[in-house]
Amino acid sequence: KSIIVQILYTKTMSVGGGEIHNVMSYPLYISAYTADKEHVLQHADHADVDVTYVWMEEVDLDTRGGFVVMMVVTVFVCCFVFWGACAAAEEEETEEEEKEYKESSSD
Repeated sequence: KSIIVQILYTKTMSVGGGEIHNVMSYPLYISAYTADKEHVLQHADHADVDVTYVWMEEVDLDTRGGFVVMMVVTVFVCCFVFWGACAAAEEEETEEEEKEYKESSSD
């Protein structure tokens, strides 16, 4: 009976600017009971289909801010892991040195 077409777009400040990101269509059907009652099925070849266009503007977001935050967190986590690995290696070396010192002093 009708079709709804949704168009998702962003517009820019420049003249003629803008970009369509997505086009979706949703057919709206009528039930067989309603169609039979209104005799739509008999005249299906000549039935009119209403098309409704819905334009939806996508919010213009600055993704660079999120990228910077993600990079800072990544660098922080890498430094934290590196610091933990160095601390674990240093602790292991200290234990080995203490063990060697005890063995050499007991001889």
